[in-house]
Amino acid sequence: MILPKIFPYKMGSKSATALAKSLQCLKVYPDRHYHPRNNHLIINWGNSIEPKWYENTKDFLNHPTHVKVFTNKLLFLRSMLAKFRNFGLKDAIMDFTVSPTPQHFLKYPIYCRTLLASHSGKGIIIVNEGDNIPPAQLYTEKLPIGEEYRLHFFRDYDNMVLSEKPETNYSFHADSLKYSNHLFHTQQKKKMTTEKLAELGFTFNENVKSYENGWVFAINDIVPIKNVILQEIKMLARNIPLDFFAIDVNIDKNGNWQVIEINTAPGLEGTTLEKYTQEFNNLLNYLNS
Repeated sequence: MILPKIFPYKMGSKSATALAKSLQCLKVYPDRHYHPRNNHLIINWGNSIEPKWYENTKDFLNHPTHVKVFTNKLLFLRSMLAKFRNFGLKDAIMDFTVSPTPQHFLKYPIYCRTLLASHSGKGIIIVNEGDNIPPAQLYTEKLPIGEEYRLHFFRDYDNMVLSEKPETNYSFHADSLKYSNHLFHTQQKKKMTTEKLAELGFTFNENVKSYENGWVFAINDIVPIKNVILQEIKMLARNIPLDFFAIDVNIDKNGNWQVIEINTAPGLEGTTLEKYTQEFNNLLNYLNS
């Protein structure tokens, strides 16, 4: 019988802990005395570093080599920009530069990203025209005003090749849709209520839409995504070499969309946790049948 183990990007991850509890399995450290067995299925929850026991691992969901590309903002943007041209979707990537004079390439306000592998708006400094521009590893423009969504995908069970070697150099496959997966859950980012903000002691900030700034991903009263946009996002998803992931996108009032990031360790609670548990259990049932 195939048994799951959770390999999280940090052992204290609330979502990884919740998933382990829901799947009734253990989390494993990267550098301790865990020894993978032939019937263990490693679920990598956002970790981009190969553990010391990696060579003894047979089955890995979301290989660290692939996760590394999508957790590093600069690697992610460069890979996506280079390959999106093949689909005629260059505008689906936000404008960015690593130049120390970003004002020559980007419109204000400029988002100065001092960290490349962070989340929840950490490491972002926003500068307006006339402000001093601080040193940063990456500079991006502000996203157009619009609706933000998180779309969750899982590779189709019969398309899983658990022992396949990772692609050292990630690339899109414009001539074919290499990875068969399905969309199983959709969320939309919305403002917290005034009461919730007060309860948590947060101050609302519309410039960086993170949880600490008063934003949450909701599942109720979602504004539907136009089918033509949804199909383009699904085409993107079928070219991502991950077994499970969430695509964060922004869609403006004119129907133009941009990828914000690919999330390999999305927040899990409530319905979202239930959906992920169901997907992993479906996979385990398939592998054990």
